[in-house]
Amino acid sequence: MKSTFFFPLLLIPFLWSCQSDSPKVTRPHDPWVFRSVLDSLPRMLTVALQDDVWAAYSAQHGSIYKVWKGGVNFDGAVYTTAHGPQPSTLGDAYFVNKYQQPWKYSKNGKEESPVIQYRGHRFDKKGRLSIQTELTLADGTVVKVAESPEYYTNDTGQPGMERLFSIENLPKGGALSLLFNLSSIASVTNIQTDGSLKELNREERVFDDRTVLDYDAELLLNSNGTTRLTVLFTPPSIPNPNKIVGAEEEEELPLGFRLIARNDCKTCHNTYVKTIGPSYVEVAKKYLNTPENVAMLVSKVKLGGSGVWGEAVMNAHPDVSEADLNAMVAYIMDLDAKEEAEFVQQLSKKTTVTNARKAASDVSEDDMLPGAVVTVWQSEKPLSKLADVNRKATPVFTGIIPDVRLGSSDFGPLADNFSARIEGYLRIPKTSNYLFRLKSDDGSQLYIGDKLIIDHDGLHGDAPKDGEVALAEGLHPFRIDYFQGGGGKAVFFEWSSFESNGEFGTVPAQAFFHDKNKEPASGIASLTGGAKIPGDGSPLTAVHPAYDLHQARPASFLPKVGGMDFLSDGRLVVSTWDADGGVYILEGVLGDDPEKIKVKKIASGLAEPLGLSVVDDVIYILQKQELTKLI
Repeated sequence: MKSTFFFPLLLIPFLWSCQSDSPKVTRPHDPWVFRSVLDSLPRMLTVALQDDVWAAYSAQHGSIYKVWKGGVNFDGAVYTTAHGPQPSTLGDAYFVNKYQQPWKYSKNGKEESPVIQYRGHRFDKKGRLSIQTELTLADGTVVKVAESPEYYTNDTGQPGMERLFSIENLPKGGALSLLFNLSSIASVTNIQTDGSLKELNREERVFDDRTVLDYDAELLLNSNGTTRLTVLFTPPSIPNPNKIVGAEEEEELPLGFRLIARNDCKTCHNTYVKTIGPSYVEVAKKYLNTPENVAMLVSKVKLGGSGVWGEAVMNAHPDVSEADLNAMVAYIMDLDAKEEAEFVQQLSKKTTVTNARKAASDVSEDDMLPGAVVTVWQSEKPLSKLADVNRKATPVFTGIIPDVRLGSSDFGPLADNFSARIEGYLRIPKTSNYLFRLKSDDGSQLYIGDKLIIDHDGLHGDAPKDGEVALAEGLHPFRIDYFQGGGGKAVFFEWSSFESNGEFGTVPAQAFFHDKNKEPASGIASLTGGAKIPGDGSPLTAVHPAYDLHQARPASFLPKVGGMDFLSDGRLVVSTWDADGGVYILEGVLGDDPEKIKVKKIASGLAEPLGLSVVDDVIYILQKQELTKLI
């Protein structure tokens, strides 16, 4: 059924369970408001309102993006040190906004779409979030709009959301309205507002054996005042297109997981990857799940300290209750429940190091460069085992990778029926028995020298297989052969030794080397040709999507920049690392025409002393040369 008409909403008295001026909500994550890339979209502001309601806004478009139940998968360089992936939403959505430009302004019957400028977010004295947006009208008038989202519910606990809008500087006689759409509602009675609502469209559909309403409307906001819009949701009815394979179980989050998210734990820890501190899985594997160890870890979290995992200091958490700490530690300790018996069995077999393989004697440390050499072949025929690979064919890629932890996204456009050979040297830090592990989908093999340590060949899922060998301290040649037939694709290389007490960890980048005399002709590059890693030597092809590119030099000025910084008056200081070591002052770098930028050289011969990087260094040396008057 479709219809288009105005209808007044009766302001029926009801309980505002979440008062707009003093929300009493337990936030599901700390921090509960943060900026990041989200679902591959840049400039997103995520708002963790409550366990059942998360929202995100586009700082690029100044509009809401989506509201969902589930949380965020914190992945990427900021959270897990993995380059390439970025945070993504977990869980299905209550609605996904389809109006990137939601604002309409009208006066005297004439409509226009104002220019939108996001102006950041702030918190009021009571902690309520306010998202600031400026709307520039055709005549240059700037209308200020502040949106304050909050969790909302009724007396039955039904999840919902409140959006409180405040307007300033709206011209007299002008009208400002917001286009929006909703899903996951039972009827229009789930919507309440003290503004004027114009229905644009409504359609019923069946989702998960229930009928839900998709609803489009235009909300006329109260002039130079506040307007409240609330909605009560049914269970989410918009499937998440960015669903992560293997993350479905995280969408029904256990208590320990939710408590960890609400505290500051993820500042230093990740579930699977070591960041500032160890991953939760590493902790689970280090300690047997006994009452004594649980009590010890609860005490460590409460009191803080350092030393067990290196020099990084863990903050104390005196304000977290004993019950919550126990739930958090219990969740962590259960992460390796299926593997713990296997670890105990492996440990019982370890006695002494015997017949350790000697390190390579025909290579020099001086010839070593970081990383391993990888060569990739694309097969025209289906692959079901490593013997099917034709390595006489021309490779589609040859380069250097820092370590061997390659997930699906790390292979870029490579889909099915390809193979990779990863080879170089492993630096063994101490003579010991080493238990290596390959987790691959599909087949893989590990050779140390000429000895096959792990044979994990054939078509299979992302499963681990181990192999043990005694190795002497030093450099050992290694080779990993891997192929992908179809479906999922991944290969991870891990190790454990006597000293690690059965704890497996990814073989770190510091352990991988290759002979500089055998550097690939293509040099250092990304495996995929798509996602790059910092410092891999690949040329820059574009600016990060969160930034705008602006040329700050005339075409004739081509410095080899060693450092740059702005003076307080807006002029730019540039130091160079070429033979001349020049220092330059640039005026007009913030203008619209790069050719109008004025360049003045004020010193030379400064590259050698410091390799300048900041204005303070420049001024320090200029003072020594009595040249500061030139600035």
